[in-house]
Amino acid sequence: MAPTIRIANEGVQVGGEKKQGYTLTDNSTFIALKAQMGADLSLVLLAQGDIALVNPYGLIILNSTRYPNINSELAEKFFLFMISDQGQTLIGDFTAGGTKIFTPLFGRPQMIRLASEQGEVDYWKQQLADNNMSPPSWVSSLVVSVIYPPDE
Repeated sequence: MAPTIRIANEGVQVGGEKKQGYTLTDNSTFIALKAQMGADLSLVLLAQGDIALVNPYGLIILNSTRYPNINSELAEKFFLFMISDQGQTLIGDFTAGGTKIFTPLFGRPQMIRLASEQGEVDYWKQQLADNNMSPPSWVSSLVVSVIYPPDE
């Protein structure tokens, strides 16, 4: 993504005139690049903050029967760490140029317009408890409501 932002920022020659471009990017990459480039990055944000612009990342544990060469025990430990209070805090506290660039989303389906994931959250809360780990504080008392995207 950073190369695309750099190209839009540096511009291209069009009929003897240098013109900058528009691009779509995730906020995290833009903030990190702005911290790195400073005033050399002259592009400005035109839109941000809308729920439609949330760019969620996810973890998937592969099926160890289908993929017998993977370390499924370590994969699950990593998964549990990432959804634990400690992991979600690390995600939420990560900064670039002094700006927090990630939002921890475990147990917050409403932030990404998903219908209730209560069953999934309950399963992983139990897995955390079984491994002597704690979920983030907002998950402990979580009541998930079903949220649907607005009609087009």
